[in-house]
Amino acid sequence: NHEPYIRQAIEGVMMQKTDFAYELVIGEDCSTDKTREICFEYQKRYPDKIRVLWSEQNLYRNPHPAGANGRRTMAHCRGEFIAFCEGDDYWIDPLKLQKQVDIMRKYPNVGFCFCGAEIYQQDTGLMSKWDSEAKGFSPGLITSTKYMLWTMFGKSPLEGMGVEVWQMTTTFMARRKLLELAIKTFEIWSWRLSVADATTCLSCGAQGDVYYIEDVVAVYRKTSSGVTIASAGKCDLDTLIVRIYFAKQVFKIEYEELPDRFIDTLINAALRYGRSRENAYSWQRQWL
Repeated sequence: NHEPYIRQAIEGVMMQKTDFAYELVIGEDCSTDKTREICFEYQKRYPDKIRVLWSEQNLYRNPHPAGANGRRTMAHCRGEFIAFCEGDDYWIDPLKLQKQVDIMRKYPNVGFCFCGAEIYQQDTGLMSKWDSEAKGFSPGLITSTKYMLWTMFGKSPLEGMGVEVWQMTTTFMARRKLLELAIKTFEIWSWRLSVADATTCLSCGAQGDVYYIEDVVAVYRKTSSGVTIASAGKCDLDTLIVRIYFAKQVFKIEYEELPDRFIDTLINAALRYGRSRENAYSWQRQWL
């Protein structure tokens, strides 16, 4: 249901200037507004560049064998690299794809790269810059180990909660084969969580180095109906679950070894999501 925004998202992709061929794969999941109609309109206009995937029943409620809509869309991508753009976000730099592909070709050990972005508050009209540097990431190459440590825990696995920042999905580009390997390697991809961005960032960061391009290339739109606001409690809890999962997978840290501050945050998130303190400990231990 991205009727008010989907044209801007598609136009941002179609304006890209590259020295390579690219395509836009749109996962249209039974919108009840005119989103599907608009997507087909653009597919007719750009038949060599746009493929619209559609279904007769909502994949989120009736999961596709390859996963819900996001997983299905990724599974249909054929390029060497995959870049993401949610239907209510949009790209503003016509060289976004070219800049990222140039980096990925220059650094074969880089599994994914991300860029600077702006955050647009749809309800107020305010625009602000997403500041990754303030969160500990400087422009340039970031080793896999440093990226995972800083993202999840801070400078060391036992220090604290970490920088608590996820790269804006709309600036994200990864190697397709690395994503396919991540889906096969990490069981968490089959869990029904509401934070695919966190899962994607950490599963790719665990398998290769990361590169940060400071150029502002896209706009992340925040709306009152967006999942991060409408389901904030669930997103907070799911994000902590993702971080604990990768703490065990990458750093071999068992639940009992996690910092008390981390556990307290997890329990509080479970409480905000509606679970009683009495069963919060047993619930998350069983889950993880």
